[in-house]
Amino acid sequence: MRKWVAAAVATLLLAGSVPLLVLATQQDNCTVDASEAVAAAAPAGRFSSEQVAIARAAAQVASQRKLPGRAKLVILVTGFQESGIRNLPYGDADSIGWLQQRPSQGWGTVAQIMNPVYGAGKFYDALVQVPGWQGMPVTVAAQRVQRSAYPDAYAKWEAPARSLLAALGDTSDTSGTSAADCSTSLGDPVGGGPVPARFNSQGNPRTVEQAIAWMQRSMPRGARGEPVLNACERYMNLSYGLGGGYPTALAHWNAPGPRTVGMSTPPRGALVFWRSGNPAGHVALSLGGGQVISTDFDGTRYRAGVLHAGPITAIDKWGPRLGWRAPNFHIGSEGT
Repeated sequence: MRKWVAAAVATLLLAGSVPLLVLATQQDNCTVDASEAVAAAAPAGRFSSEQVAIARAAAQVASQRKLPGRAKLVILVTGFQESGIRNLPYGDADSIGWLQQRPSQGWGTVAQIMNPVYGAGKFYDALVQVPGWQGMPVTVAAQRVQRSAYPDAYAKWEAPARSLLAALGDTSDTSGTSAADCSTSLGDPVGGGPVPARFNSQGNPRTVEQAIAWMQRSMPRGARGEPVLNACERYMNLSYGLGGGYPTALAHWNAPGPRTVGMSTPPRGALVFWRSGNPAGHVALSLGGGQVISTDFDGTRYRAGVLHAGPITAIDKWGPRLGWRAPNFHIGSEGT
């Protein structure tokens, strides 16, 4: 989340006294369990005494609260990205501490946040409030807590975080999403509700749940290099396994066929449309329950180039909501 961290972290990983062993990898943006990864035969670097002390404190807080090993992995991934796991007295705006928490955002006083144990406790307080966090990719869980401007930056720290836990002698089970889950839904907890049967008979290569799973896997960094900015209609096509369709969201909304006009809550899998400051309009994928996954959205407000899930009402602030349609992308077809 902090641009100035990257260079410092590269140096930190080479300093200190505890060997760094690479114990995990990434595959198509899905987390591979430690049991499936191959341990390096030789150390790849060393951790500093400060990193070890903070990591041990964070792990102990998790153990005291009877949290699973997955929580330890999420917090260390976050710490690497935010500060290189250093207890910094400075940061972006009023961010401080090893997790770069902000007094102005209710994380605590300066003195409290500068206590690594307190900072870890506050992080876990927020993490356990995220429904289904244990089944999410680590990067997604970290982003749900931190709301980073750089949500794709966490992924590269998962292997060092696993290695630091191993260096501490922590054998907690950190497994969550495995490589085998890449073809199925990741179980994002937001949203819910039934999927209309007709939504899976639109002639799309993917079902509703497969489309939602594809979008969930794409959230940390966008879909395999696909640009996110002003790409809302393209992402709807991609999520359902299509390579083309209507050129803009408004062109899709104005196509012939049934549509539900107005502010009613769209069902899971529906395409939700808005007018916006962009003449192309905007479209997002409904998760049901008043939640959507959208491009250029950080979960609470407009954020160019970001793909995220959040409440539909947050996007209503961009412009009037037009309504929703079934996921039909076939130009010239009236759909059902």
